Amino acid sequence: DADAAQPTSAQLTFLDSRLTDAENLGLTHAFIYFHPPEYCVESTHCNCQTTTGCGPSTTFVSIINRHPIVSATFHGHEHILAWVHMSNARVPGLTHQYEEFVTSSSGAPYGLTPYPARMDYYSYSSTIAAFSTIDVNGSSFTVNFYQTGTITPVWTKTFTKSGAGTPIPTPT
Repeated sequence: DADAAQPTSAQLTFLDSRLTDAENLGLTHAFIYFHPPEYCVESTHCNCQTTTGCGPSTTFVSIINRHPIVSATFHGHEHILAWVHMSNARVPGLTHQYEEFVTSSSGAPYGLTPYPARMDYYSYSSTIAAFSTIDVNGSSFTVNFYQTGTITPVWTKTFTKSGAGTPIPTPT
């Protein structure tokens, strides 16, 4: 629904503040979780079939641009397994590249048409539930997509953040 597609002003303010906190702690990665993706990838929730258009709000883009700690966003809502490399080629004005993952082909099945031009990888089945895992190792992180009931990923990719320093441990 339309209300689910846009985070509220209060949510965006909270996000901006938490990202600042994470950077002040010297962390390398921040992963953002919102139910709907900021960049839609299929016909049930999206009117854009081409690479550009239907992008995130300018406020969200501004927050991402201020916080290079953001490595990836993770979402459900669109009932598809998908990876999108987010850059200014997809979202004009974006100065910080990051990854977007839609990680739920679970839930109530419905018919959708994937928009391949809007994704770098996708897998869709209206009947097979799926999920993802994230493994972090220093400046790198690996995302694995699994179908429920399997122990071997159907897709895996490792990403390395360039220019990332070693986090400074803080006492607890």
